[in-house]
Amino acid sequence: MEMPTALVSLCIDPRLNHELLRIQVAQHLRRLNLHAERIYLVNDVGGNVSTSFEHALDLLVRQGQAPVFAAVLHHDDCLAEGAALRAPMAVTALEIGNRLSAHGLNCPVHSGHILTETNHLIWDQSPDPQYRPYEAIAL
Repeated sequence: MEMPTALVSLCIDPRLNHELLRIQVAQHLRRLNLHAERIYLVNDVGGNVSTSFEHALDLLVRQGQAPVFAAVLHHDDCLAEGAALRAPMAVTALEIGNRLSAHGLNCPVHSGHILTETNHLIWDQSPDPQYRPYEAIAL
């Protein structure tokens, strides 16, 4: 039996609070009428797709955890961007889609921007312009 999951690529920056981001990803999924039993956050410099993303995807597929959602998140005070190490978001989103397709998977790939200071996540595809962070939800 496949377990629905979400796979999100973001920067390695220690200022990013994974629990707050995971909650906001879950809220976004709820607004999209998607359900993921687990939300995996995969890190690399600038949120670029790397072997860690590919290995996480391989593991999920082998364990029957089918991604129902994937995303790339960039943040506003990114050291990797300042050092010209961060790939453009559109390129990363396309690469995520290509890696999913290579595994025979098809799910939405979204993108978003994190305000580093507060860890507030703003989705590029947000269906709700009145985004309310930190709603109480059951994970």
